[in-house]
Amino acid sequence: GWLQQQDPSGLSVADLETWTLLERSLQARLDQPLCALDRWLVTTWRNPFAEATRSALDRDLSGPMAIRLVARVERLPTEVEHEVRSLRLGMASGRVADRGTLERLIADLERLQATPAAEWDLAAPARLPHPAWRAPVVGAFATELTAAVRDHGVPALDTYLAFLREELLPETRVEGGPGLSGLSGGEACYTERILWFTTLPLEAEELHELGLSELERIHGELARLGAGLWGTGSADEVLLRL
Repeated sequence: GWLQQQDPSGLSVADLETWTLLERSLQARLDQPLCALDRWLVTTWRNPFAEATRSALDRDLSGPMAIRLVARVERLPTEVEHEVRSLRLGMASGRVADRGTLERLIADLERLQATPAAEWDLAAPARLPHPAWRAPVVGAFATELTAAVRDHGVPALDTYLAFLREELLPETRVEGGPGLSGLSGGEACYTERILWFTTLPLEAEELHELGLSELERIHGELARLGAGLWGTGSADEVLLRL
């Protein structure tokens, strides 16, 4: 809209480069519906429980963060509801995960389901001493987080697993490979993702070849390092020694 109506011809070289990056970034945002990742992409890393667990484990909790963590766990049933709704939209449009990826996710979640709620990684902060906190606060937080996992996390997991097993698994892709390669419209989505992450109009094959050449260069440097230090030209052996 507005950006396309502007004339960048009077900009300096540096400003024109910034302009181009902004234009590409905005275009990538507009193109995101091509992928609609939220409607089909589920993995052991990308699902409501993995994301909530990372928020519990990836930082030192302060008082406000602890309150937000409890609230997030209590929102898990709502997050699962939204996720299921999105995945059903994906199923209706023929976009679903591949079977192998979904089976690994289900296996992970079944292991979680068999674990007592108090022992979930999501409840791990409740088991920590938090020496900087006052003792009554530590006790209250541990009680609230454990209860949130038990009363909200466990039912949400049961709902999510039932959907994955009974509705999504029978519809998963068994041909075409995992990820975008086997997805209808996958090539256009891949192009959009490249632009989103790099802000550069690169072709998928070009980016792949660049990655291969970089790996070859790195392995060559490792071989030279190994030859000088340990008398071996094997990159794999050098990595083991490092």
